[in-house]
Amino acid sequence: MKLHTQVQPVTLFSLDSIYLKKSLFDEQNREISLKVDDLENVDKYLLVFNADEFAGVLTISLNGNIVSSSAVESQSPKPISLPKDWIKSKNTILFEVSGPGSTFWGKNEMFLENIKIIAEKTDLSNQDAKQFFTLTEKQVQNTDFLQVSFALSCLTRDSSSLEIYLNKRQIYTSIPDCENPIHIPPMSGTRLRAGENDLLYKIDKGNYDIYKTIVKLQFREIVPPVYYFQVSEEQYREMKAGKADVNLSLRFPNNIDPKYAVVRVNGVITEIDRYDMLFNKNVNLFLHEGNNAIEIVTERGELNVVEMKVLYIE
Repeated sequence: MKLHTQVQPVTLFSLDSIYLKKSLFDEQNREISLKVDDLENVDKYLLVFNADEFAGVLTISLNGNIVSSSAVESQSPKPISLPKDWIKSKNTILFEVSGPGSTFWGKNEMFLENIKIIAEKTDLSNQDAKQFFTLTEKQVQNTDFLQVSFALSCLTRDSSSLEIYLNKRQIYTSIPDCENPIHIPPMSGTRLRAGENDLLYKIDKGNYDIYKTIVKLQFREIVPPVYYFQVSEEQYREMKAGKADVNLSLRFPNNIDPKYAVVRVNGVITEIDRYDMLFNKNVNLFLHEGNNAIEIVTERGELNVVEMKVLYIE
């Protein structure tokens, strides 16, 4: 899972040409409008243009504040920086040329081409990501505490703090040590909920590669795992018609140790009390269309299961 922000140039405004003139009896200025939709994530505004004709001093004002006032001396003037503090969501930029001075019949003209306002915009589309895990009601009620750990690589040096939220509650915020796995201190199991839980990872800027996320639950007592499988509509119809069977198969490591357990298929109990390496049972009568559940609860000691299969046999 990768979190990263990316700065890329964007053109906020473009115009083919502007004509400016100033004489004793005539004046032609030009005002343009600039709209910025995302002020927070746009930075470093530059005004660039070419000059085909240039005579006099070019004055450029942003929202009534003079940004630049100097003679244009080449066809490719240097870009003009527009102060970010002066930028609003709606802006006006005024272009003016100076007059010819004491020359009664003279005039100054400028013809500007390829006018553009370019800025840097931070792309935040990958600044956060979520991981999900699902718990049963019994698992949540039986959880004393949990601990989250993960490993990561820092792909840039100027990355911001990494924030992690469990079900919208912050559990971590720091600039992480990218050389070693991160172990978040244990927290109460009350932060969990039955059903879907989520871990949200978030940064303001930078580039992180996060992997090997582990959520460890410390139970007050041992909770048997629940295994789920699906029975399709067609499979269920075939079973009911006697044209197919579903068998539950368990394989154990040996035929020497005793095996004591209770198997629940959708709550229907079957007891295991044997030495054999294999256990097979037809479970047609216990199933229903859609999601089905299997639980294996040990009655005495440990039960090692090498393999469990649910076989659909036509």
